[in-house]
Amino acid sequence: MNSAPKGAAPIGAAQRKQGMAEAPALVTAAGLPCQVSDARFIGKSQEDKKKGVPAQSYYEVACGTGGMGYVVQAAAGATPTAFTCVEANTPPEPGKPAAAPCLLPGNADPKAALAQALAKEKIQCVPEAARGIGQSKTSTYMEIACQGNVGYVLVASAPYDGSKKIEAQNCLNFDASDGNIKCTLGSAAARLAVVDSYVKAANNGCVAKERRFVGTTTDGANFFEVSCQDGKGYIYKTDTKGALAQSYECVKATAILGGCQLTDARQAMTDQAALYTRLAKSAGGNCDVEKYALFPAKPGEENAEIAILRR
Repeated sequence: MNSAPKGAAPIGAAQRKQGMAEAPALVTAAGLPCQVSDARFIGKSQEDKKKGVPAQSYYEVACGTGGMGYVVQAAAGATPTAFTCVEANTPPEPGKPAAAPCLLPGNADPKAALAQALAKEKIQCVPEAARGIGQSKTSTYMEIACQGNVGYVLVASAPYDGSKKIEAQNCLNFDASDGNIKCTLGSAAARLAVVDSYVKAANNGCVAKERRFVGTTTDGANFFEVSCQDGKGYIYKTDTKGALAQSYECVKATAILGGCQLTDARQAMTDQAALYTRLAKSAGGNCDVEKYALFPAKPGEENAEIAILRR
């Protein structure tokens, strides 16, 4: 789409007339879920025989109340290619204008169409900003920044269809990775600051020192680690709505996505083993606890298997 004409001009009546005459058939050919309510002809790029690039025509279409708009790119004899207005409005690089942004009144806020699609998938997000990342043969990739410093990489169908499944991957999954996809709408530090709300909700006396995103499980739960000023540490599990679901002391979280890394869990396990030694002796067992393993327990209970060091 980089070869589209640059420099947006006011929409003229002739552009709209040509757009409404030619774009609906291209929308159908591209397989877009769009009932065209408005359209404009953007312009045409010339054929480049040396590069083997055919002449391309560009159209913007609006798709009714609340629908996502598109920029459609068409070459004679080829299936049209479509880009959402989120992608069309994304500059090729920071500080530069978008090549062919959406200008029709019906496409004034493409985030609103994204919000509807996210609500359908029960993804908790009030969009503040969005940008296109790219497309593959089967997927459209976009980044969205939500209120509360939460961000997602969205994986949708290609061409984009808001009625189809949309996967939302927390931007925190990409902040510490070496992959090509990065979230740029907001900072990693701001996204990680959400941990402080979980520390407060857990009410376990922790004054946060360091914070780390641990990972996301297949059921959509997120895990965060925090080290505390007193040397302790915790892993917090949040539900799909972003609320604190469970808190684990680092000494009891060794099996959760690799366990804690910001605190010395080995020392904590040694201290815990000493505690179990005292508890075992108070129950009449003459033993030193060398190792232990925790089992699921009812609220208010703690069940552990212990390995005894015989003397």
